[in-house]
Amino acid sequence: MERPAFALAAEDLASAAQVDDLKAFIEECPMPEVAPNILTEEYFVSVETVQQPCNPVEALIAELMRRPDVAATIGEVAGAEWSWHDYLDTDEPKVFHTDCNRRLVDFETIRTNPCWSSVVYLTDEGGSTVVWQGNEFVVCQPRRGRYFLFQGELPHGVLRAQEPLNKDRMVLSVTWWRNGDDATGSRHRPPGPLASLGSLESPKEKANMLTAIVPTPISVPFSAHLAEWLAYHLPVDLRPVHEDGKPPSHVAVRYVDADYDADWCPLVSHALQ
Repeated sequence: MERPAFALAAEDLASAAQVDDLKAFIEECPMPEVAPNILTEEYFVSVETVQQPCNPVEALIAELMRRPDVAATIGEVAGAEWSWHDYLDTDEPKVFHTDCNRRLVDFETIRTNPCWSSVVYLTDEGGSTVVWQGNEFVVCQPRRGRYFLFQGELPHGVLRAQEPLNKDRMVLSVTWWRNGDDATGSRHRPPGPLASLGSLESPKEKANMLTAIVPTPISVPFSAHLAEWLAYHLPVDLRPVHEDGKPPSHVAVRYVDADYDADWCPLVSHALQ
């Protein structure tokens, strides 16, 4: 029996104008203020309150909740946390990690994972997002308006740009939570004009629906790629050929050799202990 897909993607979730409006809002949005015992900085909006969005990010989250393909994948949730990441594609990439909220309770760090994590790409530039489950790896390349959704407890990170251009890589991160009490994000709702996000519509074409990214077996031993993964590079022989006029392709592989080491990434192994 095949396992359910752990990673999915949809093209053109947001139009060019909507992406521009999201970027304009994010550039002026203040960082969330959180309590001293909270170690992660994000905003949280519940299923109920987001139905009356007060900024374009909330409008996008509300529409995602109404999309049948997203709702069928994430299931029943209490709400979503959101944040953004903006840095040059020549900067050091974000290290491999798992999405988790951290809070101090009686001098002990309590970690909770979302049920699903997701990324809305606001630029074409920068490195790809890689997420893995056991010996299966999925790599999603940035493209304006593309939506990447994956199981929230899985390790992931940002790879180095294949052709850095010294341009901004900007993404909107949205994590989905079953239990609102586990979501430690600020309940403050920064206001902003909905602009073009006030007229989002559900997808009418199959091409805009979430599609599972299914890894295919490869015979290359994992050890042959290990150094490149550890250096945050997409292995050279896995890099897809860009076709003019087509969205950049995903990469999805399953290592079938016996030498695969589930603890290959020290950062993630330590975090999961």
